Amino acid sequence: MRLVRNLRTPVLALVVLAAPLVAHSQIVPTGTFGPQPTMSFNGNGIPNHAVMVNSNSNSSLTLGLTAHQRVAGPNLNNNGAGIFYASAGNPFASFPTYASWNFGFFVGGTAITQYSYKLFYDFDPAVGNLQSSHGDLSFSTTGTAQNSFNLGMGFLGMGGGGVTPPAFSQFNPNAEGQYTFALVAYQLTGAEFARAAIQVNSTVPEPSTYALMAAGLAGLGFFARRRRSGATLVS
Repeated sequence: MRLVRNLRTPVLALVVLAAPLVAHSQIVPTGTFGPQPTMSFNGNGIPNHAVMVNSNSNSSLTLGLTAHQRVAGPNLNNNGAGIFYASAGNPFASFPTYASWNFGFFVGGTAITQYSYKLFYDFDPAVGNLQSSHGDLSFSTTGTAQNSFNLGMGFLGMGGGGVTPPAFSQFNPNAEGQYTFALVAYQLTGAEFARAAIQVNSTVPEPSTYALMAAGLAGLGFFARRRRSGATLVS
């Protein structure tokens, strides 16, 4: 699976929206939940069978949000209505700040240039925290925009370049809690037009789950070594 670690899609232009956030608003799962086979989230093999979508009547604008396991291990379970269940902790020694799961977003349709967008993300594991405490990535686009991020990626905690970091300390991948995400389209007047939103509940897995994830990572390393060895023999 290939996961892009920062936003490099050339059709995106980062902007600062004039509209203020609605005070004291919470993010709750919003949209229609189901499979979206045309959404790749800018990666190979990223699951797209459980995506929260908000699409207007003529599909001229489609917003999509999902969450999925990072690289190894079983994909996240969900309740069929936009709430995902993930394992807390970080089994990846090379990325000590990363969670074991990612979130992905999608913006598409023929009318996407008529709107600006904000992708809201959550560092705070507290339940029911406010949208105003979330970080956000502001952008506009002239074509389909999609990607997959991990909350441990450094640019999400730094200001500038269209990113407003959360009003919370650094993301802790080992913390149990509730994380919420929203992808919002704004009209040129600054009024909210549409949103898709999801929730990820992160808990510490049973020891057997850790063993399965470790076995999966070891298997990936074994096959990677075999590929490197094979390449040497051929050359």
